[in-house]
Amino acid sequence: MPCSSLPPIIERPSCIAVDQSDDNLLNNIRGAYKDSSSHCNIFQLVGNLLCCGNPNRNPVQMNIFGHGRIGAVSAGAGADICTTDHLDCIDIQFKENWINLIPRLKGATKTLVFWSCDTGAEDAGADLLFTLAQQLNVQVMSPTGQLEYNNGLFSLPEPGACWQVVIPARERPSPVGIPYRTPKKPAQDVAMRIMHNLVWHDIPLPKILSLDFYPSAFKSDHVRVRKDQEEKILSLFDLSDPAAILGNLASHQTGRLAFNFENEPSKRFLIHNDRLLQDEANSTIYYFGFEGIIEAVREVRRSLI
Repeated sequence: MPCSSLPPIIERPSCIAVDQSDDNLLNNIRGAYKDSSSHCNIFQLVGNLLCCGNPNRNPVQMNIFGHGRIGAVSAGAGADICTTDHLDCIDIQFKENWINLIPRLKGATKTLVFWSCDTGAEDAGADLLFTLAQQLNVQVMSPTGQLEYNNGLFSLPEPGACWQVVIPARERPSPVGIPYRTPKKPAQDVAMRIMHNLVWHDIPLPKILSLDFYPSAFKSDHVRVRKDQEEKILSLFDLSDPAAILGNLASHQTGRLAFNFENEPSKRFLIHNDRLLQDEANSTIYYFGFEGIIEAVREVRRSLI
């Protein structure tokens, strides 16, 4: 199946639907597209797109903007994990919530584009895009990695990420994996590079005393990570080679991780899609994960239940 490194062109006319949540990413997109509609759940999203792309007119490109993760995109949940009824997310794991709603767009839709992080990746992403392509009989596309929005431009900041493009007349596409980083040195040789007061510090991993895990990025509840889980997490983030991302990411914020050091102040990081850390004090600094990091983070979360 096609997989393009270039973002699709937003056609004119087209329909633009933006999650109504209040954050920098979504506010900036609404500011750039004054004719966009806003929605708080799947019902309102489909209704808005139907009003925009009237089936009695020629079909148009439909663009859905929101925070995403593998096989899912928010439709009202913003950057938070979807609510328990999952009516604020289009999620392949809960397709009963949208499987009878999305077909209403058939005939009004020329192409469906999800502008969100990771949505088209892995088996779940391939299943989501293929299901929608079959339902609507149109091409459906979404990124397989992080999607950055900066000064009016969209880009994929991870090498190896692409736009998964699914065509309805063909078979379900082979999955495109998350573009994990590859370890460059043995774990025992790694030091964590952090910034304090605009100065870089390299901290050997043994100087990290403990980790505190916040299951929600939007709540203060947290627990101390078990030592065996801590060692796995530290080995699966590329802590020695942080990256700079200047724009906003269209990912879910799936928790927080606090690092407690021996001779340095503690630092907190936002967790994006269970595979990326963002320095809260220096918001343009990110740490990408290696293969296995998503499962390691989810293992910590499951141990709390």
